[in-house]
Amino acid sequence: MAQQPRSEDERRQALEALHACPVHAIGQRERDPLTAAVLASFPVALTPDIYFCGFANEATFGAASYFIRRDGGNVLVDIPRFFPKLVANLEALGGVQFIFLTHRDDIAGHDKFAAHFRAERIMHTGDNPPAGIEKIITGDAAIEWAHDLKIIPTPDHTRGSMCLLYANETLFSGDHLAGNSKGGLTSFRDACWYSWEKVKESNERLLDLNFLQVFPGHGRRYLVKDITSMRNNLRQLIERM
Repeated sequence: MAQQPRSEDERRQALEALHACPVHAIGQRERDPLTAAVLASFPVALTPDIYFCGFANEATFGAASYFIRRDGGNVLVDIPRFFPKLVANLEALGGVQFIFLTHRDDIAGHDKFAAHFRAERIMHTGDNPPAGIEKIITGDAAIEWAHDLKIIPTPDHTRGSMCLLYANETLFSGDHLAGNSKGGLTSFRDACWYSWEKVKESNERLLDLNFLQVFPGHGRRYLVKDITSMRNNLRQLIERM
């Protein structure tokens, strides 16, 4: 059943606790000192076509943002800080044609990126999109956005949460799913604003998809060698819920 809405203070405390295990290094809790050379290197390539943007935005509780470089139009997944060097480096990679917003918590500054790159923003109606969002997703059915992109509504953390599947390999999960400290997968019960029951249902729907890695907004990135291992780990998470 749906949880009672939390106060803003409760939301902040839960997200700060969640952010205690940041994405910037798996298993690492302390922040690294960033030199000018490191700052100039973002976005950092995680795969040949997926980049970690860095420059976490305090307004999104430090959520990770990712950049996908692809022939059908580059995609920015959630929003980093609008840092000039990052923006210039994204321009050098071909710019941003689409901005995929996984849920309402991680959209701060979306208007700056959209205006600068003239990018189309995608968000689910369940999270009450702000005025100006170009593409509004409705319902809970998965959508074939392009031959290599699938939108998967995952109502749970928020009513309008969504995941993005890229190339049947990488799941950008927002605050829905992440790796845990024991080598498995986790969802965040303490940061669930909508319905824990729906979190479980959404995880069950992910069993039908093929992916080998999970790139979350908060928590640890997660990678396995084969789809069977991913599904087994996802089933283990569902059994614990």
